[in-house]
Amino acid sequence: MVEELIEKFVRAADCPPKHLLVFRHGVSESQYPVVLNWEVPAFKGAVKRLSDKHMQGNWSPSLTFCICQRRNQTRLVPANRQDADRTGNFPAGFIPAAAADSPSSHALDCLGLT
Repeated sequence: MVEELIEKFVRAADCPPKHLLVFRHGVSESQYPVVLNWEVPAFKGAVKRLSDKHMQGNWSPSLTFCICQRRNQTRLVPANRQDADRTGNFPAGFIPAAAADSPSSHALDCLGLT
């Protein structure tokens, strides 16, 4: 699947990507070694095969894996009703890190965002 997606990108952009950024969701901390020892090498193998196949081995993009976790025990509520959506939550796309007003703020420590 990775090779197919990269080839599709190359056809659309007429060049290979310089960077691969993978957002991985649904991984518990106990599964980090699985991602590190299986998924990362699988991506690197796909890159190597495509590089050998199409680019004479001269393609070596950077690869970044971001493991996104959900913190169900964290609840953020808008201070003003006009900042909320119809359900009372922050609207889609809200970034809690933007609420930090100084580098010494501890307001976001519970989220692991500072």
